[in-house]
Amino acid sequence: MPRASWSLLRWTVKTWRGLVGGHDGWRTLLLEAQRAGLALSTRWLQQIVAELKRRDAARARSRVEQNRQHVVVHAKNAIWADDELFLGRDEEGEMRGRLVRDGLCPEALVFGVGPAAEAEDMVAYWEVVRAARGCLPFVISMDNGAAGRSLLVRRYLAEHQVIALYNEPHVPQHNALVEREIGDLRRAVDADRALWGALSGLPREQRARWLLAHWGLMAWHLNALVPRPSLGGMTPYELDRLAPSAEDRTSRARFYHDCTEALARVASANLPPRARRRAEREAIYRTLEAHGLVTRTRGANRPSWPSKRKRIT
Repeated sequence: MPRASWSLLRWTVKTWRGLVGGHDGWRTLLLEAQRAGLALSTRWLQQIVAELKRRDAARARSRVEQNRQHVVVHAKNAIWADDELFLGRDEEGEMRGRLVRDGLCPEALVFGVGPAAEAEDMVAYWEVVRAARGCLPFVISMDNGAAGRSLLVRRYLAEHQVIALYNEPHVPQHNALVEREIGDLRRAVDADRALWGALSGLPREQRARWLLAHWGLMAWHLNALVPRPSLGGMTPYELDRLAPSAEDRTSRARFYHDCTEALARVASANLPPRARRRAEREAIYRTLEAHGLVTRTRGANRPSWPSKRKRIT
């Protein structure tokens, strides 16, 4: 490329980098060129802007992947994930689904339908699963909402030696396990606005029963009848029958003691709220790792443990 063309290219790239986000298209760049007295081809500018945006997107994806944390759970009942999904709204308010899944086996342990859950509802869901599985998890991941933070929930979890792993607001990656299960269910049910509209003429109680039956059937179908390549060709139910339990790998009492001590050290550090939640999550995951219940990697299988300066001891 001639020297003059390289100069134009450098000017174009530098000018595009200086444009305000959302106003960084080729049209704005063309106006900047005209203001600078440069006669640049529209097609050439379109190609340059498209290539610059493609390279920026590729770099952003690479940064995300390099810093993405992967959590591998080694035993069932080590972690349960609990979350709600929005189903629709009527004259009486929102209708939500609630899902609890195991961290090792991608299966819905329980699914319910109703208004936004209160603390009593959350405990009732966990009790249903405890009756079916014979135990509660070592750790339960949930939103940082008022119900999950309530005194009733905290007392219930302390009584059964279960650690609460609270997600940061607006960070769905913190509850990725149940988010993936919700996505699978949505695709299976094809639950869009048309489905909700088809039930609009029914009384709320009858609508809730229909939704529960339909979503519950799809959850069972995914659990019992759909083999997964990621599970070595097994269904979630088959893996659940064969998988070791967390209590086969370590002592619940010892884990709970170690984790509560780690959380007490975080509390004594007097951190700001968001930093404290991050430190609490790190303390819980490090305890899970120390007891052989999970393995974490970051990016291309790099260990996710922080440097010594950033560790909470």
